[in-house]
Amino acid sequence: MHDEALITLPQVLKATGVRETILVGHSDGGSIALIHAGSKDARDGVSIRGLILEAPHVFVEEGGLDSIRAIAEKYRNGQLRDRLQRYHRKNVDETFWRWNQVWLDPAFRPYVHLPRYAGTALWKLVGIVVAHYRTASGSDRILHSTRLSGFTGR
Repeated sequence: MHDEALITLPQVLKATGVRETILVGHSDGGSIALIHAGSKDARDGVSIRGLILEAPHVFVEEGGLDSIRAIAEKYRNGQLRDRLQRYHRKNVDETFWRWNQVWLDPAFRPYVHLPRYAGTALWKLVGIVVAHYRTASGSDRILHSTRLSGFTGR
C-alpha cells in the first residue's frame, strides 16, 4: 500500500494533470489515500482538499486476521476464487495470495497508519470530523470527534 500511495498514485495524478483533489478510498484504498495525503513529498504540488475514507486500515487487529484466515479457506474450496476470477482473470491466484500473505505475515502486525500519517498533512477543515470504526469483535469505537473551523494542521 505504501508503494501505491507514495509512487503509483502520484504518477497517476501527474499523468492526468490533477492539481487539486479530494481523495476517496475504501479499505486498502482508504489506507492508500491516508498515506498519500500524509506525505508532503508524495503530494508533489497536488493540493489534497480532503479525504473521504471508509474502513481504512489504521491498525491490525487479531479478529481481522482471523477473518482473513477464514477467507483463505473459502478461496481454497473455490467459492471465493470463482467470484474473484471475474475481476482478476488470469491474475486471480497471485492477487489473492499476495493480499492474504501480506496480512498474515507477522512482520505486518505492527503496521499502523494512523499515528504515522494522521496530522502530518496540511488541512483546512470546516465541520465535524469523526473517526469511527467497528472492531472485529463488533464493538464500536470513536477515535476522534471534534468540530473544526478553519483548522490548519501541520
